[in-house]
Amino acid sequence: MIGKIVIGLVVAVVLFLGFGAIVGNTPEGKAKARARDAIDLCHREESSYTGSAGAKGIISGACRKLEDDFRKQFGYAP
Repeated sequence: MIGKIVIGLVVAVVLFLGFGAIVGNTPEGKAKARARDAIDLCHREESSYTGSAGAKGIISGACRKLEDDFRKQFGYAP
């Protein structure tokens, strides 16, 4: 009984990982990954910026624009 449960869990994990690998390799999956990476980079640059508040505001606006574009294109928040 326990052996069947363990096998079932292993199969479920393998299927989940396989599905993620397949979805991640589609053109849309790659586009989502690139967009998320761009948003993450933007926020890292924003948090490490040490210049004027006005310039930091411009960077913040750019990050918000990237997030808004992601929502419009994919239908959910990054």
